[in-house]
Amino acid sequence: MVWRSRRATGLALGILTFGLFGVAIYVHHQGWLLNLPVAANVDERQGLALLYGFEKEGLNPHFFHYPTFYYYLTWLLLKPWAIGQSLLLGRILNSVFVLLTAVSAAWMAHRFARSKLAAWLAGTLTATSPILATSAGYLGTDVLLAALTTFALISLERYRRTGERRAWWISLVLVGLALSTKYTAVMLIAVYICVEWLRGREAGSVRGHPSTMRLAGRSLQSHWSVVLLTVGAVLTLAGGLAGPGALQTVFQGSGGINATWNDADLHFVESMASKFLVSALVLSIGAALLQRRPSLRPAFPPSRVASALLVVFWSVCSHQSILPDRVEVLPLRLWIGAQGERER
Repeated sequence: MVWRSRRATGLALGILTFGLFGVAIYVHHQGWLLNLPVAANVDERQGLALLYGFEKEGLNPHFFHYPTFYYYLTWLLLKPWAIGQSLLLGRILNSVFVLLTAVSAAWMAHRFARSKLAAWLAGTLTATSPILATSAGYLGTDVLLAALTTFALISLERYRRTGERRAWWISLVLVGLALSTKYTAVMLIAVYICVEWLRGREAGSVRGHPSTMRLAGRSLQSHWSVVLLTVGAVLTLAGGLAGPGALQTVFQGSGGINATWNDADLHFVESMASKFLVSALVLSIGAALLQRRPSLRPAFPPSRVASALLVVFWSVCSHQSILPDRVEVLPLRLWIGAQGERER
């Protein structure tokens, strides 16, 4: 009887899932056909220009307002079909990304609620969400970002629970892909730091250590060298590719999309690129020292490393080189000094 009951439940969920696909297609198909064959907004026009550029001129996106992983992936998946169908097929592909988000939402609901019904409801509400359906109806980055974010959260939760190196690597790859899709994924870095803090706190409760915060800090220290090395490599690449000559070529070749840029903007980005390169070298040297000499790690607690990264960010985003006597640096110096006094 139990076996029959489970079979009936599974059959019912299967029928409901099949019906869900029909409802999802009905909800999404209106977005697929919106304003065809013309792009519905400026983001779609810019995205289409980028996809056509990949097809006819090469894979260099030149200067663009968004990270380009979404557009590379869309171009690769749509390559077997005619580039002229990119608008319609790209919107349908966006609905596939929504489906992946629904699958991940269902998995998370089943993981935490231990209920097939909860998983089905989570998947249904996600797949038929009006917000996601509207976003999928435009050739844009949001729905891929949603899918990568939910899968990254699943992987980060597994890493928090098991501590597996494989889960750690998968989590960082997913976070990186999300950041390569849209800038707002930077919040996942805060989630990763919270996961490391939780792992340190749980280790403290197991060992009976009186200071779980200190253990959490030590857990984070083991990854600071990796974080610094990654930041250094990315900034080095940005500085090397975005040198003055390269930037001049990029802005001249980017056409009407960047027609509002002028010489002052170009000078600002050139200055920022040079700071990227210098900052990257400093961060890379620091990462190498921390990796080669573990005895130096106690001298670089998380608060001090965070202060250093804040200084780098502040200097890179300033139009001119920041000197010690500049007024805007004073609050930052006072904050860093307070951090040092607190550690003593």
